[in-house]
Amino acid sequence: MQRIRLVFCTYCLIGLLLAACTPPQNVPTPYATRTLSAPGIVPSATIPVFTSEELYGGTEQFSGGLGQSDLTAASLPSRGVLPPDVVSTPDSANEEAQVVITLDDGTLLQADLYVPENVTAVDQVTNRPGVLLIAPDRVGWGLLPAQLQVAGLTALVVDVPATHEDLTTILTSLSEAPGVDPGRLGVIAAGNTIAPILTACAASEMCDALVLLSPADVVASDVTALNPRPFFLVAANTDAAAYPVALSLSTALTNATFREIAAGEGTGLLSNEGLNDEIANWLSEALAG
Repeated sequence: MQRIRLVFCTYCLIGLLLAACTPPQNVPTPYATRTLSAPGIVPSATIPVFTSEELYGGTEQFSGGLGQSDLTAASLPSRGVLPPDVVSTPDSANEEAQVVITLDDGTLLQADLYVPENVTAVDQVTNRPGVLLIAPDRVGWGLLPAQLQVAGLTALVVDVPATHEDLTTILTSLSEAPGVDPGRLGVIAAGNTIAPILTACAASEMCDALVLLSPADVVASDVTALNPRPFFLVAANTDAAAYPVALSLSTALTNATFREIAAGEGTGLLSNEGLNDEIANWLSEALAG
């Protein structure tokens, strides 16, 4: 009997020793428990935040606009084009708005948009003509865009894009701008921008009237292919390259107006007194509804 008690006590002692060595998480509880077998929640990865200067090397060319925030973009059909996206509004009604145009490859093209004062709503009942101005330097147009604006025309001023396909996209974007009649689009091109705009006009069939300043390096067939659209040709009689071409085109086209200037080339022709008003009036008549 004593031997049995000794064995029992020995087992109890061993049990107590084992219980004392049991890890805390495995200590029995007075109620049922469950252990989570799935991985626990861990902190998210740290994402570094950089300034515009660190990312782009400066802030001069970075406006903060990474793209167009247009809720209708998702509903655009294939090859659809968004209207110009305003990135800064003018201080007064007679000033231009800074806009960007999204090209087919996603590139954002900087541009200036001059909207007539009474064209403010997307659902404008009476749409106005739109005019695209393209030159090697969009600053060279001087007061002409503002005069087109005063004449009731929406003017879009852009730098020369890479391809004529981009010009087609720009024309389409202008046609989508609020208050613009897509069936009444004009183009003013100067110098070496004339050839690509002629190609874009022929491909898109969107140009209803064209003003060409110093049309030197152009192929006559590219111009006559746009017959019978109205043309306004301007060249200085001192310009040995552009003057004979403009004179020849004025006779080859069925609806052409030729304006001879004493001096100047490209947008420099606009310094001649009265030419800006003459172009604005001609476009207003040529694009009249």
